[in-house]
Amino acid sequence: MEVEEKESKAIFSWSKAYELYVADIHTLVSYYRKRIPCACLEEKYKAEKSVKKMGLCYNPNCSLPERKAERSKMFCCTRCGD
Repeated sequence: MEVEEKESKAIFSWSKAYELYVADIHTLVSYYRKRIPCACLEEKYKAEKSVKKMGLCYNPNCSLPERKAERSKMFCCTRCGD
C-alpha cells in the first residue's frame, strides 16, 4: 500500500498580520522576542512587560482613542457605543 504525501502550507491570517501592523510596542517586542534567537530584546521586554497590551477595535466608527482598548477587556466587541 502506498501512502501519498501532500504538502501542507501554513495558513496566513490577515487579522494577525494587520494586528502586527498597528501593534503597540509591547506586542511587537513580545512577538520578535519569541522569534529572534539572541537575547537582544530581553531587557526591552522586561521594561515593556508592565505596559498594558492594547487591542484594535474593528469598528470603523469607534469613538475610542486610536480605536484601541486594553486587550484583556476586549472580547468580540468592546461596546464602544458606535
